Amino acid sequence: MLEQGHTYRFTATGEWVDGWNRCGPEGYASNNVFLRLLEWARRDLSEPWFALIGAQAHDLSTRFAIGAGSECQPRQTGELTCFANDVPFLYWNNRGEIALTIERLV
Repeated sequence: MLEQGHTYRFTATGEWVDGWNRCGPEGYASNNVFLRLLEWARRDLSEPWFALIGAQAHDLSTRFAIGAGSECQPRQTGELTCFANDVPFLYWNNRGEIALTIERLV
């Protein structure tokens, strides 16, 4: 649970695979025509493929980039949900594991 008024530090490690593209929680840039054509369909258009993204209670309007590490002060209280930045119907070809550590700073 992320609480409004507090600051949190996120640290992520590990590796996951999107089809044939290996990366860490910071994601990767489009490296072929197929991926460039699908960029419009990613869950977060402003972040790279497979970047680790956080949101509260599955509400995409609260999303924020976590990547390999970040800090966040949520605008509201809510349960943290995380996902790899991918096209919603293309999660079937994903595998790997990312470990996320969350520290409440203030």
